[in-house]
Amino acid sequence: MSVRKKKYDTCHICGNYGPLSFEHNHPKKAGNNKRFVAEALKKPILLKLKDIDPEKRLLLQGKIDADTLCDGTILQGGIGAHTLCEPCNTKAGSWYVPKFYDWYNQARDVLNKFKGSLQIVHTYNIYPLAILKQIIIMFFSTNCDTFNYDTFRKENQELASFVRNRDKKGLSPKYRIFVYYNVEVNHCFYLHSQLDHANIALLAERAFPPFGYLMTINLEPPDTRYLEITHFSKYGYDECTDITLNLSVLPPYINILRN
Repeated sequence: MSVRKKKYDTCHICGNYGPLSFEHNHPKKAGNNKRFVAEALKKPILLKLKDIDPEKRLLLQGKIDADTLCDGTILQGGIGAHTLCEPCNTKAGSWYVPKFYDWYNQARDVLNKFKGSLQIVHTYNIYPLAILKQIIIMFFSTNCDTFNYDTFRKENQELASFVRNRDKKGLSPKYRIFVYYNVEVNHCFYLHSQLDHANIALLAERAFPPFGYLMTINLEPPDTRYLEITHFSKYGYDECTDITLNLSVLPPYINILRN
């Protein structure tokens, strides 16, 4: 069995420099333990940001994340990268992953039960806050050359503080998280644009069956069919509740942009 080499860099969440642990960008326990082949996008993507002055729109490029970004790269044992220090990785694995894993399993059962449906209404019994924080950690754990994680962390200290404190609740209105059912592919991409000196617009997506997630900052969602779950941030860490979600089965947004 090969042993991953230690990598020294800045933790994507806390900002401390030191040895980084290998973070499965989607929890290993939740299906991310197989062999994958990386694919890089062939050309830049133009994101049409309707609420941004046309002069401030940028040509944006996204790529699937991995330590080595090139077509055909083999990712053994799951998709991931060296992005988090051991303390941040351990806390996430203890605080959030078990509750996220339960959400993942419930969704798999739902999709199997309603196979072929394009719209599914189902009541989940979940821990909303822990699930939302794990989703945000997956966005923090991206590793691609079009995304400056250090700048992102420094400019979004609220998000970093939100996931580092398991009991912290609530997010600023500029942060919005959306979800949909995904039965197609596993991938991640970031598209971002500088609005002005102080503000950045960002659209990020992580797709790993059975869900796809989008995070926007200072942007409206690109499609009204995505269901917003930012309100999960209002629940307590130990609060388990029944939540009825009306979710669409959709292709990942990156596939729509490519066409």
